[in-house]
Amino acid sequence: MISSPQPHILIFEPRIKGHHLKWLRYITEDFITAGFKLTLGVDWRPESRSLIYNELSNLMEKITILSIYNEAGKLRKGNKLKALADCFSESRAQEVFVNNLDDIVSNCLRQASVGIFPPKILQGRVSGVYFRPRFLLNPVWPPGNLIKTIGFTRLLKKHWFKNIYLMDEYLLSNIQNQPTDQSFHFLPDPWSGDFSQPKDQAREILKIPLDKFVFLNYGIGDKRKGLHLVISAMLEASDKSRLFLLCAGQISKNNNIRSGLDRLERLGSAKVMDRYVSDVEEAL
Repeated sequence: MISSPQPHILIFEPRIKGHHLKWLRYITEDFITAGFKLTLGVDWRPESRSLIYNELSNLMEKITILSIYNEAGKLRKGNKLKALADCFSESRAQEVFVNNLDDIVSNCLRQASVGIFPPKILQGRVSGVYFRPRFLLNPVWPPGNLIKTIGFTRLLKKHWFKNIYLMDEYLLSNIQNQPTDQSFHFLPDPWSGDFSQPKDQAREILKIPLDKFVFLNYGIGDKRKGLHLVISAMLEASDKSRLFLLCAGQISKNNNIRSGLDRLERLGSAKVMDRYVSDVEEAL
């Protein structure tokens, strides 16, 4: 009896910041456990390689790596979508799993709204996690959402996607009547790790006062996450003595955010870890 060939998937992840590396590890581990052969299309430039290697060190023997950048340090074929198609062709995989569809979908939707579709090699073979499909919440306003809705509908009608995973189960009801047989699924936000370290010990190691009420901003610190509102509220609070802000992750270049954090640090009301946070630090 001839056994069926091992199914082969290309996982596409062009970014390394924020949650991206964690999700890359989660998705890679799960596909390996499920028996898939994996090729990863990632940012394999020297400045990014060590971060990816550290995250996937125990999995490297089970995967193949393709760089989405060429030797000149530019995206293959000029953009992420074309880089994805090029890696898919080289990998000879049967399907693509995009770790974060937000990375490629916005431009796809705009172009599809005027009849310009992605590379043909990808049709019907793309699955992935769609973190922030904001246009599904309000399909017609602002005008940019209407354009994306038109493009999305056209892509669905032509069966460009295989499986789309949403992290908000309530969004599923918004797309029940889409003219498509596409598969949409709810994917709960995962977590992993041991976070059982005593609070006082963790604060001592991180040099956070033991008597403060701590607000945590974890991940990329920018306006989209409301960091500017937290900073403003803390600076304007009548009693700052018990409040403390911990920012763990790279901070945006927004001048108001940076100057506000500087003021809070001078007041002894904030600690800023403006960099990639290690697994050990995350546990703390």
